[in-house]
Amino acid sequence: MRRRTLRWVGAAIAPMGAVLIGCALVASPAGAVGGPGHSGPGRFLFVSTNGTDGTNTCTQPSNPCASIAHAVRVAPSGATVLVEPGTYTTTSVDLSQPITLRALGHVVLTGTGPIFDLFNSTSPSSGVVGVTIQGFDFENVTGTGYNGVITVPGYGAGDVAILDNTFSNVSEEAVGYHGNNGLTSPLGTGWRIVGNTVDGVTGTGRSGMFLGGLSDSVIADNSITDTHHAGILLTANATTPPANVNNLVVGNRVSNVPYEGIQVARGTTVSVMGNDVTDAGTACMGSAPPTACGSPGLSSASALMLFNADQSNITVEGNVATDSYVGLAVGQPPSSGTGPLGTGITVRDNDFSGDTLAGVADYAPTGSTSLVAQYNWWGCRGGPSTAAGGCSGVIGTVTFTPWLTHPPARGGFFGPGPGIFPAGTFPGRGAAVAESSRH
Repeated sequence: MRRRTLRWVGAAIAPMGAVLIGCALVASPAGAVGGPGHSGPGRFLFVSTNGTDGTNTCTQPSNPCASIAHAVRVAPSGATVLVEPGTYTTTSVDLSQPITLRALGHVVLTGTGPIFDLFNSTSPSSGVVGVTIQGFDFENVTGTGYNGVITVPGYGAGDVAILDNTFSNVSEEAVGYHGNNGLTSPLGTGWRIVGNTVDGVTGTGRSGMFLGGLSDSVIADNSITDTHHAGILLTANATTPPANVNNLVVGNRVSNVPYEGIQVARGTTVSVMGNDVTDAGTACMGSAPPTACGSPGLSSASALMLFNADQSNITVEGNVATDSYVGLAVGQPPSSGTGPLGTGITVRDNDFSGDTLAGVADYAPTGSTSLVAQYNWWGCRGGPSTAAGGCSGVIGTVTFTPWLTHPPARGGFFGPGPGIFPAGTFPGRGAAVAESSRH
C-alpha cells in the first residue's frame, strides 16, 4: 500500500523560524487533489492500458485514452488526469498548463527520459504554474543529458507538487530543476516535493534531486539511496533577486551516496531539520579514495553540506548525520569563491556520531567568526575529539561547548527527536550537557 503524504502543521513549524507558503504545506492523502487550484469540478480525464487515443477526449471512464501524452494534449487547463494501473511507456510529455496527474493504484512509467517536461511550449517565457504529479512508479528510465525524470527546461515552473512517487533504476535525477534563478514571477516558488522514494540513480555524476533556484518551497519526507553522486542538491546561482530563499528541507532520509547527502548552496533562510543521513561521502571511505579526500578533507563528501560558508539564516537542527565521511561541512577547502562565515547559522541538537574525518568541518576562510555548533551529540560523553576513541571530531574554528552527553532520541519529525521540538525544549539539556574547554 502506498504511504500517505504527511500532513504538516504550520503552527509546529512557525516557532522554529521556518518559512513558508502560509501554513507551509498541507499535503493530501493519495486519493485527494494535490494542491489548491489544480483542478476544477468535473474536469477529469481517464487513461487505461485498455483505452484508445485517436479523437478520444478521455472524459468518460468507460472510454479512456490509451496514453498519458494524449490525455495531456486534449486536457483543458486545470484538469485532472486519472491513470489506471498498468505499465506505460512514456517519453517527453510537455506539461504546459495547470494540470494534475494522479495514479490510481500501481502505475509504472518507463521509457527514455525525461518522462515529464514542465515546459510551456507555446509561451516559454511564461513558464508553467500549477502542476501536480502524484503516485507514480518511474522505473528503468534510460537516456543521458535529460536532466531529470521530471525536468524543468525553459523558463521555469511554480506551484508544483511532486508527491508520493517512486523512482527506481533511473539514469538521471528523479527531479531536475536546472533552470532560471532569481525569477520575480511565481516561477521557482511554491514547490512541494514530498513523500517520494528514489532508489538507484545510475548516470555518472547524477544525484537524487537537483533543485536550482527554488524559493518558498518544501522538500520533505523523501527517501533517497544508491545514487551516483549526491542525495538532494538545493542550490542557486548568485543572482539578483536571490534564489534559494525561505525553503524547508525536513524529514528526509538519505543513505549510501558517494558525496553530499543534503547540500544547500547560496541560501537565505533555509531550514534543514529532522533529516536522517547515513553513509554519505562513501567516495572517500573506500579502498582507493580520490586524492582530494586527504587533508584538509573533501567538503562535498559529507552528510550535510553548506556549499558556501557565507550563507545567512541557515538552521541545521535535529538531524542524524552519522557514519559518513563528514557529518556537516561548511564551505569548501581552500575556501575559494566564498566569503567569510555568514550570519544566523544555527547548528544544534544533531547526531554527528561515527563520522570518519569529522563530525563538523568549518572550511570558512581564515579570519571568519567561529562556527557555533552547540548541544550536539558527537558519539560519546567526552565530546568532540580528533583522536581515536569513538567521538567524532571537528575541523576548523568550531565552538562546540556545551555538547550533549547522550544521543538525541530518534523518531518522526513531529514525534520525540531528532526533529522539531517546542521552542526551548531540546532533549538532553540540563544534566545531559557537559561543559568543556573549547577544542
